Amino acid sequence: MKKSFLTAALTLAIFLILSPVTVAEAGNPLPHSIGVATGGVGTTGHAIAVAYGGIMEEVLGRKVRVLPSAADIVNFGQIKAGRALFIGGAVSQNCSAMDGTDNFAVREWGPQECAFMWYSNTTPYGLLVRGDSDIKTVKDVKGKKVAVYKASMSWHKSMGAILNFGGLSWDDVQQVEVGSYSQIHQAVADGRADCTYSSPISSITHEIAQNPNGIRYVPMPLEDKEGWDRFFTIVTRSDKGYCKKGVEQAKGIPMVMAPFPIFTLKGVSDDAIYEIVKFFAENFNRYEKAHPMIDDMHIDKVLAFKNEGIAMAIHPGTVRYLKEIGKWSEQDEQWNRKQWEQVDRLKEAWNKAIAEADKNGIKIANDNEEWIKLWKKHREAAGDLVRRSS
Repeated sequence: MKKSFLTAALTLAIFLILSPVTVAEAGNPLPHSIGVATGGVGTTGHAIAVAYGGIMEEVLGRKVRVLPSAADIVNFGQIKAGRALFIGGAVSQNCSAMDGTDNFAVREWGPQECAFMWYSNTTPYGLLVRGDSDIKTVKDVKGKKVAVYKASMSWHKSMGAILNFGGLSWDDVQQVEVGSYSQIHQAVADGRADCTYSSPISSITHEIAQNPNGIRYVPMPLEDKEGWDRFFTIVTRSDKGYCKKGVEQAKGIPMVMAPFPIFTLKGVSDDAIYEIVKFFAENFNRYEKAHPMIDDMHIDKVLAFKNEGIAMAIHPGTVRYLKEIGKWSEQDEQWNRKQWEQVDRLKEAWNKAIAEADKNGIKIANDNEEWIKLWKKHREAAGDLVRRSS
């Protein structure tokens, strides 16, 4: 199932790249239709984009199309095809694209020139169980049924990291495969699965919280250093903390805190991204009440993420706006230049890995361990983008 899905997703992504695109008209850098690629229906990123989309249409005078997909390569394919200007998605999705890993560890893709545009939200995630479940700790998941959403590789990796937190692996559980993010929640509520990886702020979580058996989130104690170290070996760019938003059953529970930046590719028009960024910055009071998580989109959160929590280069359109309002320093410029230089080094490493694989007859596929090890060797030699701290 996983292999056939990935093949279909890759085929769709390539089709999108080769399809006709919308173009801007003279004097206006924005295309006739502004595409926003997001995770699947039911995810927070999708809900937020739908929430601000109507106001963006009013202000910018352009139709806004929200384009949901569980497959990260489809989202990036929308950008490459010109159908979307940016993606509102999880940092884990962005990391795979930046690093050329997971779905991107294939000849057609490799490391992408991902660029931070704006900040969307910090989303809590944790291990969801029914209220009457006997699962009290992550370790208790051993031998249980886990609702699995294999369509999203970033979700699958994160669930694997949860298992690793408890000293477990996929071999220790039974997988119940379903077709969407919403369905993993329904599988737990219906009793077809014992647990899953879920955000307490998702609309589907609020819905199943009303079922007769209720729901709970299993604590991931912040003081469990060994557990969190194991988690972060798989998901490297998330954080941890106490849940403050979402269903009441999750509030106060220690869990994963996943940053959701709004990002794009470096090659997307500087002028178009500038206009989108300007909209986000100067119309916050118009869209802030459209969704409970939109308060994270205030420019103060963007600047804080720029200064302390970012491990990706910033798009020139965003830089232009920050310079315009006096929020871009020479130190920012030097740091951003180094980030883009690191992106270039990673692309060079990819080309070397491809050449070595071809020379030695190694199949370039993300399910070929020999290729994955070779690419990891070159990637680690090239270094990584470093989280900024000021």
